[in-house]
Amino acid sequence: MTIKIAICDDEKLIHKQLGNAISMYMSSRNLDYDIFYFSQGIDLLEICNQIDFAFIFLDIDLGHYNGVDIAKSIRQRQHKPVNIVFVTNFPEYQTKVISIHIFDYLIKPIQNTQIYNVLDDLMFWYNKEGKKQKERIVFKTINGLVTIYIEEILYFEYNSRRIDIVTKEHTYHMYGKIKDLYKEMEKYNFAFPHAAYIINMREIKQYFKTENKLIMTNNEEIPISQLRSKELKKKYVNFISKLWGENNR
Repeated sequence: MTIKIAICDDEKLIHKQLGNAISMYMSSRNLDYDIFYFSQGIDLLEICNQIDFAFIFLDIDLGHYNGVDIAKSIRQRQHKPVNIVFVTNFPEYQTKVISIHIFDYLIKPIQNTQIYNVLDDLMFWYNKEGKKQKERIVFKTINGLVTIYIEEILYFEYNSRRIDIVTKEHTYHMYGKIKDLYKEMEKYNFAFPHAAYIINMREIKQYFKTENKLIMTNNEEIPISQLRSKELKKKYVNFISKLWGENNR
């Protein structure tokens, strides 16, 4: 599902800054998104009859059309709930818009770190509401570029400078350094149990600590090196605890 985002501001520099920051954020997470730009609130309202936006960055001071009134009208027109972030030069408006139930408030001039923090919060609630997108990553394989959903990957195996990407349906082959690959995959809940393997912790079927091995959901056995055993245990326990916490909310 494509995340649709609207930016409504009469300053072109704000369009550029917000658009660039949002694009960098979404692209770095391999999320599908579309950004729609508006200079007038009335134009945004007309599109809201046709498109359900996930997030809207809305200037309060839009000249003839007040951003507060625009936000109220958006609430009436959108078929699905939309999170609105106000963008303004006037901090005194912050206490006047509580009744609209906006998501957040950005004061100009805006720092990119502020935009990224707001996007982190927006994506947290977007995912929590059951709209979570499957993240994917592009690999340069021996046979060309291949896009793979992260949840489809079981493990990576290093063998004579070649890395095998083992998924639930296929096995792909690429060249590279497995340590560099782990730096990229660690944030997706992958672990490094052995110098030759990177595994998806969601796909662990059995964990035999005393036998120094793992069984993956495809019934393949993955060794655990003595050197990495302690670190793996800690990482896996933390992952399971976090997973249980998410499932019991």
